[in-house]
Amino acid sequence: MTGSLVSYAKARAEGLGLRCDVGLIERPERMLISLIAVGVSGLGVPYILNVGLWALAAGSAFTFWQRVRAVYKSAKAPGDEGGPPGDQRAEKG
Repeated sequence: MTGSLVSYAKARAEGLGLRCDVGLIERPERMLISLIAVGVSGLGVPYILNVGLWALAAGSAFTFWQRVRAVYKSAKAPGDEGGPPGDQRAEKG
């Protein structure tokens, strides 16, 4: 669930014209954690799948928070009136 939120946050930011290239665990890292946890679990290591999935959930939640914070800061940057791109009310003139 949180993995899809990470991708959604990036897509929404890019849709608004903002860059969102921040985050601790992006898509390749999430895939790597999942594959390693499943692979090592298949070798018979107990509880590694649970540990891997909890680490994935925690890292994805943290990454989602980082992205939301980065988009909020860039949207409230000096010189920006806070409106969406193309909003005539936000432009002075």
